[in-house]
Amino acid sequence: MNNLLNYQLPVADWVEKLTEWFTTTFAGLFAFLQTIGQAVMSGITNLLLVIPAPVFILLLTVVAFFISKKRPGLTLFTLIGLWFIYNQGLWSDLMNTVTLVLLSSMISIIIGVPLGILM
Repeated sequence: MNNLLNYQLPVADWVEKLTEWFTTTFAGLFAFLQTIGQAVMSGITNLLLVIPAPVFILLLTVVAFFISKKRPGLTLFTLIGLWFIYNQGLWSDLMNTVTLVLLSSMISIIIGVPLGILM
């Protein structure tokens, strides 16, 4: 039994070689997908940045107010948190993150729902 523990499978080497092969073989496809992804990301982010930050903060605060059944906790936390992000100059980074979350969620749903139905 101890002999089995003396030999380790070189999984890290296999994964590294497989990743290297994928990267070199499908470099054109990956560059194409990257270009499309960057265009979509920048388009949605720029669309979100068109809305002035105080208006966006107010809108999300009102949504939080009604989602929380008119309790002040979530509403105040939303207002203070978003205003702090805006105050620190991180608003464009927040919009990048929101765009990334929205896109990844949409892609997951687009892939996952048909797969779930087929299975």
